[in-house]
Amino acid sequence: MSPIEARLRERHASVHSLLDQGHGIREIARELQMGGNTVCRDARAETPEQMLNGRHQPRPSRLDPFKPHLGRR
Repeated sequence: MSPIEARLRERHASVHSLLDQGHGIREIARELQMGGNTVCRDARAETPEQMLNGRHQPRPSRLDPFKPHLGRR
């Protein structure tokens, strides 16, 4: 396991532990000295693997349906 993956797992466990205790997002962000968006992202993920699997995957583009035609031109 890489150091980044270990840190992600630890952070996810900390956020979910505090959420289970009834703390709010802003309170968790303040206590763990993290950004609110980071806490929200960790809170939305049910498992740490959900945060790890979604990395570096391209999003669909509006041009995707037209790319074959554009490539031929």
